[in-house]
Amino acid sequence: MRFLKFILVLFLLVLFFLLGGVIFSNNIISYMTKTKNSEFQNVKFSFKNKEMTFDNFVVNGKNLGKGRATVIPTRSGLFKMIPSVKLANLKLEEVNLEKIYSEKDKKIDNFVEKLEVPANSNKETKSTDEFVSQTTLNTQVLANNIDDFIYNKIRENIIKTNVLKNDYNTSQDLKTKAQKILDLNSELDPLVKSINEQKEDAEKTVSKIEDERNLMLENVSNELEKLEKEISLNDVNKMNNNNIQNMNLYIFMDKGKVISDTLNRSFKIVNLVKEIEKLKLSISNIKINNGEVVINDLKNPQNLNGYISQNNLKALINKKDGNYQISSHENDLLIKTLYSDKKIDLVIEYLKNNLISGKAIKLISEVVSENNSFKNLNNTVLTDEEKQLLMQKMESLKTNDYNQLMTKYAEQTKTIESLIENVNVKISKLDTLKKDLLSLDKVVTLEPQNNEQNKNNSLPNSKNINNQANENNQTDKKNNLNSQIQN
Repeated sequence: MRFLKFILVLFLLVLFFLLGGVIFSNNIISYMTKTKNSEFQNVKFSFKNKEMTFDNFVVNGKNLGKGRATVIPTRSGLFKMIPSVKLANLKLEEVNLEKIYSEKDKKIDNFVEKLEVPANSNKETKSTDEFVSQTTLNTQVLANNIDDFIYNKIRENIIKTNVLKNDYNTSQDLKTKAQKILDLNSELDPLVKSINEQKEDAEKTVSKIEDERNLMLENVSNELEKLEKEISLNDVNKMNNNNIQNMNLYIFMDKGKVISDTLNRSFKIVNLVKEIEKLKLSISNIKINNGEVVINDLKNPQNLNGYISQNNLKALINKKDGNYQISSHENDLLIKTLYSDKKIDLVIEYLKNNLISGKAIKLISEVVSENNSFKNLNNTVLTDEEKQLLMQKMESLKTNDYNQLMTKYAEQTKTIESLIENVNVKISKLDTLKKDLLSLDKVVTLEPQNNEQNKNNSLPNSKNINNQANENNQTDKKNNLNSQIQN
């Protein structure tokens, strides 16, 4: 009887623990996966799938977002008596990688900054060709708008002022003259304002062109600096062990942005992996943002491997003898890096196609950072043929390229000055029109215009009404005005 009671009590205890495990499984898994430097927040565990989901994974204060992982029960401790868990297939679904890439890291940031990437390689500036092309278009539009304004939009208003002036000049009655002046003033007031607005727009255009002309000088200065740099990089008179001194800087001139972005992102991801590796929690593999970052065999230092595949960045990650090896190969650029706590050893190979016509040259640079020492070594080796071709190119750069650059600048300067002059002609046309409109003894004669002819319009013709009166009788003048109105 006592034995049956013991069995019953034992059964009830087991049942109690099982029910407790089910009821409190979320809290238990959350507790068992929590370490000094990490925790999973709001854990939900499924016995059926042996999988947990969570709203946030926090590592050293970094919020890596929600995800899921397979939970594998195990035991730890001296005699394997302490229940514990391992995690597999850890999937982080909403990691803000851009935030990770932008985090400050003195070692990484200093290394990337010391790479000789041109200061303006990331700066987008308008080229002189673009400036000339856009200015040409803008001034043509402005000229057409002014002609359309004169010959179409205010044509009837101009004819109306002509009629009022004619009535004023032909009338002998002072009261009628006074009324015609009032009528003319009412007609001219909005007309002159609209002419002033057109003139103001044209003057603003000229002012803007003048302000932006310094862009041409800046671009010429930059081109001359590039030319001088290129000459120095091709100077075969500065040879050292079959290398042209600093020739490897072509790599950073052409690919500096790609290299710095690749290294910064790869190093920051490796740092995150290292933080997860150091946790007192066994995690076998990680997948971030549906495969943008994948790390396998996280707890096996000799087999750890993975990759980064995000936008234009594709890099392989491996670990050997405690050092991380990162490699990225994209078209004409190969980057291989040994990354450890004490040393960064970077080797870059770049196939430059436009250095010598019809021939690609492999440029090699090795960058080493160790014990506060930074070296950027040129490991490019040239053949005798390549050296000869580069010497010819250097001579061409010194003469032909410089002359072509300055000739083009002179031509572009003339083009801009001509465009400004064309706008000033239109401004003069508006001034003349306004002056003639405000003169009681002048009538503005407009030739018939169409859209195709607008850009070729000459200044409106002005005639002296008094001269017309001497040459024609009053009836003829009225007939002419009526003819203008009909047109």
